[in-house]
Amino acid sequence: MSFLLFFSSSVLISYFSIYTWSPWCPQGAKGLGFDCAPMLWGDKHIDPWVKNVINGPDNYAKYALGMNEPNEKSQANIDPWHAAGLWQQYIQPLKNRGYTLISPACTNGPDGKEWMKNFIDACKGCTIDAIAVHYYGTSAQGMIDHSEDYFNTFGKPIWITEAACQDFSGRNQQCNQGQIFDFMNKVKGYVNSSPHVQTFFPFGVMHDMYNVNPLNQLMSGSGQPTDLGWSFLG
Repeated sequence: MSFLLFFSSSVLISYFSIYTWSPWCPQGAKGLGFDCAPMLWGDKHIDPWVKNVINGPDNYAKYALGMNEPNEKSQANIDPWHAAGLWQQYIQPLKNRGYTLISPACTNGPDGKEWMKNFIDACKGCTIDAIAVHYYGTSAQGMIDHSEDYFNTFGKPIWITEAACQDFSGRNQQCNQGQIFDFMNKVKGYVNSSPHVQTFFPFGVMHDMYNVNPLNQLMSGSGQPTDLGWSFLG
């Protein structure tokens, strides 16, 4: 699976889908067989979204992703009603062009589900084909329960668009390498068998892991998969 050589920065890959937290699709991705999923990250990406996605070619992509962690102050940080307006103006029209529309992705913090409920209530006439979720924690079962809860609450297929064995609780109880492999194996088994989960993007196909435990990295400095990356691909 040497395709990982072609992606060197902020990219998430799920088998044959790919996104970059932005309206831009990586050059050469289609030639390698990837379906690009552009994201309207938030207000700062409206202009390039209009240029690349709205005014771009009909075959630019098959999927469109909503805002990135809008309930998180350090990320998109927009309220559900504003997000609904952005969706209606910039994402909903893509449905008539054959796009599959994926909801904004909230954090797995306690306010995430309430944000999503308010967004769906506010987004009148919106088509939401699947619900995106993020999960950071040290329990694979916690991620499974979180995904199932979102499916049971919203009744839509689930796209897990970020996930890692990572403690953001402030307790700094980070996973060791063995725990990360166990987390990945259990989660991979779940997503491969669940009828509710359509797509899984583990966090880590990048050189810069930002504030995520680097033991979750799926791509080595050479561009080849790490041992964890090979485990995910196997």
